[in-house]
Amino acid sequence: PVPRPDVATGNPAPSTATAAAVTPTAVPQGATPRNRTAPEAAQKLAMELLRDAPAEAPVRLERSADAVKVPANIAEGYAALRDGDLATARRGYAAAVSADGGSVDARLGLATVEARIGNRAAASVHYRKALDLDPRNATALAGLASLADFSRPEAVEAQLRMDLDRNPDSAALHLSLGNLYASQARWSEAQRSFFEAHRLQAGSADTMFNLAVSLDHLGQVRLAREYYGRALESARGQATQFDPALVSRRLAEMKP
Repeated sequence: PVPRPDVATGNPAPSTATAAAVTPTAVPQGATPRNRTAPEAAQKLAMELLRDAPAEAPVRLERSADAVKVPANIAEGYAALRDGDLATARRGYAAAVSADGGSVDARLGLATVEARIGNRAAASVHYRKALDLDPRNATALAGLASLADFSRPEAVEAQLRMDLDRNPDSAALHLSLGNLYASQARWSEAQRSFFEAHRLQAGSADTMFNLAVSLDHLGQVRLAREYYGRALESARGQATQFDPALVSRRLAEMKP
């Protein structure tokens, strides 16, 4: 199994979903975000998003097409991380790193687990080890971006843009840039970045949730409702970083 930021796992997006429902130009390029006060529930959702996003690497997992050749420890770590069992995932990936310190998959898996546990320093070490082995690895770049110090937004934005120039099809990098914009209440730009992440990784419940939050703040109620709903539906088949109960409550408040 290879951790990747641009491949969705879990259930595919509903068959009724259309990526064209929200386009990158839904908010004009260069537009200034509207100074809109979102309802209290939307604010709570957004704050949870912003609190959690920098601490957890936006890494998705894809099972290798040739599972026979996947080392047992990596397979164990993959399965446990997919199921949200971080302790077991950590043991599996740590054992894989001990057995083969040159395994990019093992380094990325362990970095992902450490990031989700909250061990940011350890996660950074493993992402950098992965980059030593594969300098253009988009998963490691996105993982480091998600751990970046948002108190220095200009530097983080510049680095993300450079990384995106090299890896324009990385959903995780677009997601990280969207989270940075959201942390600054730059909702129009966040919406465009989240849309790109969704276009590249259509089955991710977390990406749909982030997109819904940005649309909610922009006052695009119908589309926000649609993507909150899609996020809830996709969340039934995958682990998520948001609380489905809060999303359900927000949807109830948004009913016409």
